[in-house]
Amino acid sequence: MFNINFDKLIDDLLPWFLSKPVMLAWLQALLSPVSSLYDSFLSLRDVKLYEARYNGQVAELEYVLNDFYYSDGTLRRIYIDDNIEAGEIYLYNVAENEEETYIYNVEETTEPETYIFNSSESAGGSDFIVFVPDTLVYDSDYLTSLVKKYKIAGPAFTIQTYAE
Repeated sequence: MFNINFDKLIDDLLPWFLSKPVMLAWLQALLSPVSSLYDSFLSLRDVKLYEARYNGQVAELEYVLNDFYYSDGTLRRIYIDDNIEAGEIYLYNVAENEEETYIYNVEETTEPETYIFNSSESAGGSDFIVFVPDTLVYDSDYLTSLVKKYKIAGPAFTIQTYAE
């Protein structure tokens, strides 16, 4: 569907009695802008087909990042891992024989500025970490935009370097 040969198209649609070298050259010159737009369209189509091939899964995101920074395909040094946050705060039930946890005292005249978040609403935290080797030279803004382009909407991430 996308394979158009403009030279053959000119030759096929031109009547035999008009098919002189000067006429063919003139028609090829007239169609050269269309041919150049067609070539641009094909290259953009290849890029968009590559982008549509990958979704936000971790393995595919790792593949895209490694494919971009290590184009030879032998090295796969960029990896993604879940962020494990330590020191979470738990509220205990009375039946667990723990100290009572007060969010605020009744005697206080103003309510405290304490907010309880779900784990998915962690303020300022990240859901996964992209580990990049410290020997790799990269632009952090471009790497961030590349990860944002291919990840699913919602999860936050950070980029960290590691020593090989």
